[in-house]
Amino acid sequence: MIVSHAHRFIFFAVPKTATQAVRQALSAHLGPDDWQQHALYGQARLPIPALAAKGHGHLSVREVASRLDPDTWNDYFKFAFVRNPFERFVSAYLFLFRNSGVAQQRELREITEGMKAALNRPRFRQRVLIVPQSELLTDASGRVALDHLGRHERLQADLDEIAQRLGLPPMALARRNATQHAHYSHYYDGELKEMVAALYVHSTTALSRVSCPANKCDYSWRFRPPAALLRLVWGLPHRVVAPFPATERPLHGNQNGLAPKTHLFAGQDTSAP
Repeated sequence: MIVSHAHRFIFFAVPKTATQAVRQALSAHLGPDDWQQHALYGQARLPIPALAAKGHGHLSVREVASRLDPDTWNDYFKFAFVRNPFERFVSAYLFLFRNSGVAQQRELREITEGMKAALNRPRFRQRVLIVPQSELLTDASGRVALDHLGRHERLQADLDEIAQRLGLPPMALARRNATQHAHYSHYYDGELKEMVAALYVHSTTALSRVSCPANKCDYSWRFRPPAALLRLVWGLPHRVVAPFPATERPLHGNQNGLAPKTHLFAGQDTSAP
């Protein structure tokens, strides 16, 4: 997380959304009185004891908003990046188990079963890398309390827009802390898709009803509600992105009994397996 008084912005670091690359790019332009909190590639803590005690940089809107003075919170440009949750879950799981040989020594189907076993453990579901992205980005009323939500799939372009908004020069992103793995869709069978959907569905259903304060956000992002676990969509107004691209079907194909379905969203048709 970064609070820049020099450039009047607050960057919320959602785990596994290229947080380290974005933070590194922004850090080059910070002033001596700017604040950071992170635990990788060096240690830094905010000068707010309750937040510093968290020990990591993935702080939530609710945690931060209540501890900054109102003028800073209301006047600074607040932004974060979000990612397709099916893809993000695979990246987060393999990152958490990166030292156990999970990715290197097991077949994809074995990894899939390991993911299912992990999701059955409450403690795993509560880890900051696994909790729904919305839990980090919504305020006490359930509203997305940011001015800009960037998309992981267009990371550089969105960072360029943010830099222009802040009056910063263009920043080329380096690859940092990336998890090496096959395309995320290959890890999913029908059961795992439903388990990941169920983990995020309450939060994402709420987001489907929420708009940013005063329509300030550049994007909205939504999922299908609980009754539609057969077909979830990661969607944004500019373009709809299905959880599993048509050219990247899961290894199990459509053998899970989930029939393709078309859903009208944001004025466009899309389909997913």
